[in-house]
Formats: sequence, structure tokens, C-alpha cells
Amino acid sequence: MRELGLDVQLAATEEDGTIEENAEIIARIVRAESRNHSKLILVSTSKAGPETALALGRILRPDETISVRAWISVGGLIRGTLLADRVMTWPKSWIVRIIFSFEKIDFRSLPGLTARASRARMNSIRLPQNILVVQYVAAPLSGDVADDVKARYSYLRKFGPNDGLTLLADELLPGGVTVIEPELDHFYRDPEINLKSLAIADYVADELDARPAIQK
Repeated sequence: MRELGLDVQLAATEEDGTIEENAEIIARIVRAESRNHSKLILVSTSKAGPETALALGRILRPDETISVRAWISVGGLIRGTLLADRVMTWPKSWIVRIIFSFEKIDFRSLPGLTARASRARMNSIRLPQNILVVQYVAAPLSGDVADDVKARYSYLRKFGPNDGLTLLADELLPGGVTVIEPELDHFYRDPEINLKSLAIADYVADELDARPAIQK
């Protein structure tokens, strides 16, 4: 994207921070960039999905999101993951706490990723209609899932189609445009992923160009 002349910045969120903490960081960045009248396209992956939704749909006022032209959510855990619900009950919860402690990961980020907490949070979020929302969703079959994802995929399968980390339906945003990626799981390990990323960016550019001037 930089080679195409775009100003690309990585939001310095905390990987194991809570949804609320990281949403505040994203909101501050959007406010700061908006002061410069920048035209922003936000890109989030996985856990950053609900963080971005919270920033845009609750923390920021509608007038503070005018500079945001589009949001691309890649494998967004918008309504959490049932895998988090599974490990929040005893005895799995204390086992996970021990594992997280050894890996120096903060356990407090996990409760906000449960499907129960995430669905309740999304009920209070209203995304501004001026933002083009594109969700890039991996939709694997059982034979497409990588070995290190198969156990999670198998567990979630009884609840519905999933990408190995969350249900596909729980990645969708109201009013969003969905781009389906068959044969890939949640981690999008594909030798052509850079080319596909450019294709999505090109689609977003075309959609924004076709919008009325007041929204551009």
C-alpha cells in the first residue's frame, strides 16, 4: 500500500488489551487524523474488529467519524467467539490462566471476547451510515482447515459454519458488504494474500468513487 503512495499507519493497540482499552486508542487516532481532514480507510483483523466497531459506533460522535470513508474488517470477531465462552468456566478457566501466565498474556482480555459479552456489546453499537463497511470472511470446508486449527474448527462446527475461530455469522456487520474467501481458515495463510488484499482495496476505491460527492 505504501508503494502505491498511500500513507499507512499501524495503530499501536495492545494485543492482549481489553476491547474497551483498544477501542479508546483507535478513537484517539481517528480524532487526531480527522483534525487534519484526512480521508481514512480503517483495516482491522480478528480481535481488532470489535475494537473498531466500538470506537466507531459508540465512543466517537457521528461528527468525529466524517473522515472515515471505509472500514475493512478481516476475520473480525465482531460477536466474539464461543471458544472464549468455553474456557471461561471451571476447570478450563484456571488451566487457561496458567497457560496465559507462562506465555505472558493478560487473561483479562478474554472475557470481552466471549460470544455473550460481544453480542451484548454490539446491541448498543450504531455504526455511522456514511462509512462503507466491507467484511472479508474466510469460509473453509473441513478439508481446508490447517492442522493447528482443526480442533477448534471441529468444536465450533456443531454451532454452525465457522473459520476455525468464530462463526461466520458472527463476523457480519449490519449493512456491510461481504467478500467470501473459500478454502482459507481464520488465519488467511495464502501465497496470494497480498494480491487479494490489493483487489479488495481496489473494490473499496471503486465503491467510494461511485458515492455521492457529499460522502467522499
